[in-house]
Amino acid sequence: MKFLRINLIVLLNSFFIFILASCAEKEPTKLAEDTRPTIAVEIAKVGNDAQASFNSVSGKIQAEDFVTVSSRTMGYITNVEAKVGDQVISGQTLVSVENNDVKSKIPQVDAQILEIKTSISNIEKDYNRILSLFNKKSTTQKELDDITTQRDRMKAKLKEAEAGKREIENMLTYSEIKAPMSGVITEKWVQTGDLATPGKPLFTIESSNRFQAEAMIPESGIGKINKGDKVDVIIKSSGEKIKGKISQINQSAKNTGGQYLVKIDLNKNDIKNIKLFSGMFATILLSESKTKNIENKKIIVQEKAIVRHGQLTGVYTLGESNTALLRWVRLGKRYNDEVEVLSGLALGENYISEKEGRLSDGIKVEVKNNLTE
Repeated sequence: MKFLRINLIVLLNSFFIFILASCAEKEPTKLAEDTRPTIAVEIAKVGNDAQASFNSVSGKIQAEDFVTVSSRTMGYITNVEAKVGDQVISGQTLVSVENNDVKSKIPQVDAQILEIKTSISNIEKDYNRILSLFNKKSTTQKELDDITTQRDRMKAKLKEAEAGKREIENMLTYSEIKAPMSGVITEKWVQTGDLATPGKPLFTIESSNRFQAEAMIPESGIGKINKGDKVDVIIKSSGEKIKGKISQINQSAKNTGGQYLVKIDLNKNDIKNIKLFSGMFATILLSESKTKNIENKKIIVQEKAIVRHGQLTGVYTLGESNTALLRWVRLGKRYNDEVEVLSGLALGENYISEKEGRLSDGIKVEVKNNLTE
């Protein structure tokens, strides 16, 4: 019995060893490092302070003069005589507003004025009669004072009625909404049949030949520019460059999230042969060198290439055999869409600026662009 128990134990141990060995043989091997998918990337070269000597910000081209047209009276729109893109001149009718209620008040006021004038005419006769009697000492001072007061009260009432009529006539002119300046219609918010109310915008009119650039400057850069500074404005759609001069710097960022509005007058000679439209995007190059000393040999990379892990910042560079190599760096000043690297990269090195997938350290990459030396 003891012999059978020992043999059974030996058989069970052999069975478990066989099972474990089988499992070990069937365990899948780990995916080799070099079989991971290749990521398509674009590379850029670490720049120098030639880029950092300008602080570039995004902006827009805006008409120098513009106005929002609104109604001064309430009524339904009966006719719209302008559309977006129309050139209009000052005083041109844009919208007609229903004015039947206002028109109906004029006969009432005219009747009231006529009645008052008739009363005044009768009172004048009584006044002259009593004044003549008073001069003959045939009536009292009180009677003369009473008729004088009555006459003056009716004359005041007449003035009030005539002022009311002028107000109604002015309201009639409000029913014809006219262009306050010459320019082009750039926005329209009204259709025939809409209800016009005081203050509700109907049109925007912008000057068609006078433009300026506007940009929002962050707090870190507003102290580096001054009114009168010369700047370059590059139209993004065409790449054309226009000379400009800072004409206005908003002194408050209370309602703009820490951004300061800056307006730039454009050189009139530069824009003569350039087709500009309000709302075009532009890049404004603000020279810092006039107000701040720029340190030599700044190392500049694109902001979008920065990788962040908690408090750490890094940049993917090209390792051996076209592999991604994460390099930890320390950052300095920011220049809109670029950033200064204080340590971790050298001038002229290549780094990964664009990727078509998720990068990781050591992964194979395929470079899609070529950089000229």
